[in-house]
Amino acid sequence: MGNGLGFGVFNEAGISFSGAGTVPKVTTNIEEEFIFAGGYAFRIPLPESWNSTFDTGILLKAFINTMSSTTMDILDLMDVFSDPAAMIMNEPFFVSIGIGVDWGILYSYKEVFSVGLVGRDLPSPVQINEYSSFQGFLDNEQPLKTNDFLPIDLSFGIMYKPPLGNLERYINNLKLMLDYEDILDFLTHSESSTNPILHVGFGCELDVLQILSLRAGFYQGLLSAGLGLNLSVFTFNMAMFGTELSTEPGMRPLYNILLGLEFRY
Repeated sequence: MGNGLGFGVFNEAGISFSGAGTVPKVTTNIEEEFIFAGGYAFRIPLPESWNSTFDTGILLKAFINTMSSTTMDILDLMDVFSDPAAMIMNEPFFVSIGIGVDWGILYSYKEVFSVGLVGRDLPSPVQINEYSSFQGFLDNEQPLKTNDFLPIDLSFGIMYKPPLGNLERYINNLKLMLDYEDILDFLTHSESSTNPILHVGFGCELDVLQILSLRAGFYQGLLSAGLGLNLSVFTFNMAMFGTELSTEPGMRPLYNILLGLEFRY
């Protein structure tokens, strides 16, 4: 809406398979989530002589998450594809409803250096309704209800844009970024906390001739790289990055490739 005020409705759906072992058990999750969010951000005036800006913002959100989950031998996985509706209708079905608050601050100096702090889910109460199956949900079965809170996520990041001098005729922008995510995981959800190395991310982004963006870095101890192509009417982005599925570096790495197209009218 402008002037620091904004609203959004978001939807995400997906299916995932995960497993481990020589003849592993495979867990299949089918999930969909709706998020309704509204936020306001504003700038706090600072003395002009400081050559700095200080911004803060708050986001209020409500969400509904539905998930069907089942675990089976990998040899039985083909049964899912032969009759996927049976898995959804007959396996445990979860509906989670909650609200939350996100908050953040950003300090910038001369558009050269920035430091930010964000707190997500401050707090976020959630009610989890467990049904025996999706069919039970449709039949208004009385669910097993659990009230809980999403763990607080406090993350910190810095960015530095070094002056490039004569190179600025060819290189329009160079950003060096470092962040540390989920600082308090050992307090807020100690049972699933991870090695501190997995919280660290480092990256750089280079814009060439206002068209090509080159990106590289490390996240969760794994290499990441990407590029972007800005052709005014649309933007093409490609990224390759790693995700660590265990709580220790290098134990269960998984690499991902993402492609994106953004059209402007």
